[in-house]
Amino acid sequence: MTDRGEYTLDTFDSDGRRTGKHKLELSLEAPVSSVQLVSECLSQGQVKVSCLSKGGESPKYSWTLNGHILTDSKLLSGNNTTNIIILRQKISGLLICSVTTKVSSLFKEIYTSTCDFVNCTSNGVHISKWAFKENNTLCVETMEDKHNIMGLLQIIVGALGVLLIVLLVSMGFICAKMNKQNNNEKDGGEPTDADRRTGQQEQSMDIQVEYGKVKKEPRQSNVMTYGNMDYSVYGNMEENVYANI
Repeated sequence: MTDRGEYTLDTFDSDGRRTGKHKLELSLEAPVSSVQLVSECLSQGQVKVSCLSKGGESPKYSWTLNGHILTDSKLLSGNNTTNIIILRQKISGLLICSVTTKVSSLFKEIYTSTCDFVNCTSNGVHISKWAFKENNTLCVETMEDKHNIMGLLQIIVGALGVLLIVLLVSMGFICAKMNKQNNNEKDGGEPTDADRRTGQQEQSMDIQVEYGKVKKEPRQSNVMTYGNMDYSVYGNMEENVYANI
């Protein structure tokens, strides 16, 4: 880069006389080596985007949003040729910054989302500011918070499980008690047709009459003995008795 500048060429003939003088301006320029886009949310929800380039001299900038050149309807500040622009609220999409010099051209793209107001506490620090709606990491739960939440969920699930078991046991007990009560009411209620038929059969069996001959054992008689004579008050006798059973 130190070799750039104006070069002068003098020409001479064989006699040493000057025949001419020529000048050449030499300019050297490095190409653009990198382009970086930095975006941030402002105090009213606008989006500020900076296009930062390295290398090259007198770079020129141009912007497109979703394939279209940026217009004033989407820009709050800056224009299509500056390296810093401010987008209006609710403007989002694929943003491309192109950097061009005499010897090179390079571009960088970024997807910018809208800004939302964030009001939360993270790691014990209260945060109140505008932040991008997508990929917001300001209010991410810490590992300790996640562990606490998981522990609480486990306790809740366990309690619900115990409550469900108690409920099922109670329902089974109530159903068994109701079935028992229904059976008792059925037994003590009006007789069914089967019960009536059974009762009639038992009554018919009760009124059947049997006539039979019963042999009665002889009664022992009182015997008085006078000498060699045996006088029985009642002798041996059979009595035939007919009875209604």
